[in-house]
Amino acid sequence: MSYNVHDLLDDRAAAARVVRAVAPDVLCLQEVPRRLTTELRLPPFARDCRLVWRRGRLGTGGTAVLTAPRVVVHDVSTDLADVLDQEAAVAESRAEPAAPAS
Repeated sequence: MSYNVHDLLDDRAAAARVVRAVAPDVLCLQEVPRRLTTELRLPPFARDCRLVWRRGRLGTGGTAVLTAPRVVVHDVSTDLADVLDQEAAVAESRAEPAAPAS
């Protein structure tokens, strides 16, 4: 689900009710409070939605992602490298041995 929260200046309780009614696994927020106020205003909104904010946000446009507590979030930068290494190892183990040179 995505939601434009207009800097959380509108009726935050109403927005939280809408989110709770939908019960998304992932909520992508647009126009979250920017700069230092994010850390003050976003956590209460996440709690009101019964979601988790894991302290990330992107850019000055104010975007953030909230997830349901049951969602497992991985650090893509390390996990992706591990997955690629595992896939390479599996592919290598399945490769046919090279024919001997004559």
